[in-house]
Amino acid sequence: MVVLAWRASEAASAHATFNLPVLSSQPCMLFLALLRSQPIQLAALDLRPDRLEQARDWGATLALDAADAAIPAQLLAATGGRGVDLAVLTVANAATFAQALGLLRDGGTILIFGAKPGDPPAATELWELYRREITVISSYSPSPADLHEALELLRRPDFALERLVTHQLPLDQINQGMQLARAQQAIKVLVRPNK
Repeated sequence: MVVLAWRASEAASAHATFNLPVLSSQPCMLFLALLRSQPIQLAALDLRPDRLEQARDWGATLALDAADAAIPAQLLAATGGRGVDLAVLTVANAATFAQALGLLRDGGTILIFGAKPGDPPAATELWELYRREITVISSYSPSPADLHEALELLRRPDFALERLVTHQLPLDQINQGMQLARAQQAIKVLVRPNK
């Protein structure tokens, strides 16, 4: 996951000036870690309070409930009325795409980082993308160079991904770990085979 986030952040940086990028859902902690060294403000949207708290810990200036109808007004206020430069969709579907489009400034970028087959297509008028000069990019598969950069990141003390782990369980309790994850009672569950 780190290498994918590294590749995606590199792709995004080529397309945006990063005026308050908006990151959706739990994998955003990787993006926060990658982007927090930039001279920018970061916003994270999620439905879970524990993930929003962790986003604040990882450097998000704003951590907002994704279901809150006041989000557009809050982000417009934070950007001086412009809208955000970049929206990273770690959970891409028709609803999150529409929300991201509504938060972007003209000329902004949507980065699709997580999507799955079989979801309903996003219903967006091409005219709106064209008129507003919206860029839509994706990031999926890393190169060997991306893998090298990601491994270097993991060595950095300020990139302590173990902070994402909320539960550590022995292998014989793996089902409990899966239940915690499904019930959204854990952010990351680490299963240790030798404990």
